[in-house]
Amino acid sequence: MVLPAMPALAPTAPWWPLVRWLACVVSFALFTAALVALTLTMLEVTSAGGFCARGGPYVIAVECSDRVSFFAPIGILAMFVALGISVLSRGFGPRLWALAWSALFITLGGAFLASAAFPNYSVLVAWLCGGIFIVMGGVPLVVVVLAARRFHLLTGSRTIRGERIEGRASLGQAALGIGSGALGVAGGWISAVELLAAI
Repeated sequence: MVLPAMPALAPTAPWWPLVRWLACVVSFALFTAALVALTLTMLEVTSAGGFCARGGPYVIAVECSDRVSFFAPIGILAMFVALGISVLSRGFGPRLWALAWSALFITLGGAFLASAAFPNYSVLVAWLCGGIFIVMGGVPLVVVVLAARRFHLLTGSRTIRGERIEGRASLGQAALGIGSGALGVAGGWISAVELLAAI
């Protein structure tokens, strides 16, 4: 018995432009919020000496705050969810998948370097881990930037209506694509700071 094929979601449906735009904005917002929250909680831990714990029958020298206990486990998971959401943008807007790795490692590398200023944290560990993380994020970023024009790194390869962008994107296409990603980044940053302040 042959089952009938499921109808495909037509990318030309009238609601797809809204889906593409929302996917771009929401994915960048979620990724940025997770990255900011993860970085700030990491700085909180390094300022306390680089380690903390919570719960269990043992005496805890440095207890993790509610912020660390909440954001440390879900930060990376939220980033993967953001990458999954970005698939629905179908080529519209900046390429989150191409920027995510470098954004994560360069940001955390910078946080490690900043931790060298904390009196309770090892300067050697801060500079060593910071240098390694920045190299891990910087080398792929160079490769991505060199190939940026080929796959429209910042503007996306398709318009909000799904039409393929041939050659250089027009000013309007570039403004809409980059602006959507920037809106998501700003929203994610503000949301993370507000949420951290509330916890």
